[in-house]
Amino acid sequence: MEQKELISALGTTFPIKTELFNLDSLNHRISTRLNSSGYFHHKLTSVVIPTDSTSSKIFINITSGPRAVLKSLNFLADSDSLIPGMRSLEFSEGNPYEEIEIQSIFGEILDELEKKGYPFAKIVVNSLGLEISPDSSSSSVQLNVTLEPNLKAVISKIEIVGNENTSADVILREIKVKSGDIFYPENNRLLTSRLNRLRFFEPVPDPEFYFNEGKEGILKITVKETNTNNFDGIVGYIPPAQNEETGYLTGLVNINMRNLFGTGRNFSFKWQQLDRNSQELDLRYLEPFLFGLPLNISPRLYQRKQDTVYVDRFVEVTADYQTGENFSFSATFASQSIIPTLFEKPVFTVYNSSILTGGVGLRYDTRDDPVSPVSGINFFSSFSISNKKINGPAEFITPNQVLQVNLKKINFDFDLFLELFNRNIVALGVSVREIQGDFIEESDYFKLGGNSTLRGYREEQFRGNRVAWSNIEYRYLISRRSYLFAFFDSGYYLVNGDESKKIVETSAFKNGYGFGMSFETGIGLLSVSYALASGEGFSDGKIHFGIINQF
Repeated sequence: MEQKELISALGTTFPIKTELFNLDSLNHRISTRLNSSGYFHHKLTSVVIPTDSTSSKIFINITSGPRAVLKSLNFLADSDSLIPGMRSLEFSEGNPYEEIEIQSIFGEILDELEKKGYPFAKIVVNSLGLEISPDSSSSSVQLNVTLEPNLKAVISKIEIVGNENTSADVILREIKVKSGDIFYPENNRLLTSRLNRLRFFEPVPDPEFYFNEGKEGILKITVKETNTNNFDGIVGYIPPAQNEETGYLTGLVNINMRNLFGTGRNFSFKWQQLDRNSQELDLRYLEPFLFGLPLNISPRLYQRKQDTVYVDRFVEVTADYQTGENFSFSATFASQSIIPTLFEKPVFTVYNSSILTGGVGLRYDTRDDPVSPVSGINFFSSFSISNKKINGPAEFITPNQVLQVNLKKINFDFDLFLELFNRNIVALGVSVREIQGDFIEESDYFKLGGNSTLRGYREEQFRGNRVAWSNIEYRYLISRRSYLFAFFDSGYYLVNGDESKKIVETSAFKNGYGFGMSFETGIGLLSVSYALASGEGFSDGKIHFGIINQF
């Protein structure tokens, strides 16, 4: 054994103060270290020689003797299947005895047994036999140990504590664990992640597993409920102008019930009117685990009055089926009506049309939180086909007008979240939208600009057959779901040219950058940012407000 290794094993530094010096303690430490490396027949002598009135030198003479090898290891257990690490142990036989190596192997065995459902297993060393050759040139060790698996971690009962409003059945179906299952400590993080994704509770601690007096395995899950049903809004009245007969209401009403009656059902109602000619109404409902299957059904009613151009109404039903921990498939059916706005002097805006749409989607989601992730990936891609029928106005339909057309829509979203170090998060996102068809109107275009796509520009400032945008954010967490951020956004839009409609092909790249803050409120994650479009001065910036609320 190297001198430096022995000195390190002493666990002290030199010089040593006289009042702290203990020769017997030093000798014991050295002997212990030599024994752990197989030098069981070593001899050790030490002498302390004073050099002057204030200091002394320590002389230690070590005769190591032969280093023992591991001759055999007798491993006793109820079943050979409970000894997953025996191959590693057998490999050690015939090698120099090293206590640290053997303890490491024992640790690996206990880890494997924990994964097999024996978290309370232990290894007991029964005896250590030493043999030395007649000529004292070699030495060997025979080690006898016993594996005690103790009780298998079978879950006999699941206790849920703290769910005052949320049904226990909702929690049980989300954790996907039942009585009779084996408890694996490594799955604790997965269980808490499943519950945290609901956003019904404060961050959930790891479940506890223990045996009661009747030796029943108890899985205890403790939750603390948070507010999930919210009503927020502001309504104002704008009096009529001099040339107007009546005034109008303006404002926002947002009702969100994310855990309706403690059943896990969701319902939301949103009404928004910014001016006389623009209004939005949105109703959604979510029925989770239909027929006891991982199948969610979500109907939606939506109406939007777009300035003085058209009214968009549609009914949509989406079915989402979770095929694994992170994968889900969805199917959507929608019926939509576009109703143009006509004034006293007819002004053509868009055609009166009805649209039937069917689509499919695929999602891969590993985010630890659906609203404010710290890590994970969210990927979603969908494809839909729409049959659009032109119904009028009759006076604007020409003999050559196409009355029925098929439209294809492609959606692609990819988001990546990385925690660089504590409280520092990088969020990267890329989104693409494209519509294809022989007859595309303004009402069919995708929109770009504003808080959710391209900051630094007005909401839906740009429109096109194809739009794409990317977002890069650097976030500093203030709390679990509140953070400061700086960002850089890039966007692209393309409007295909159409000679018959005298539409010139238009495309452009746009950039925006800025900073802001997001913080958790009762209605969701409220985001406030100050953004500049590329080339603008600081005084030209825009303030964006947005609410992120996972339905």
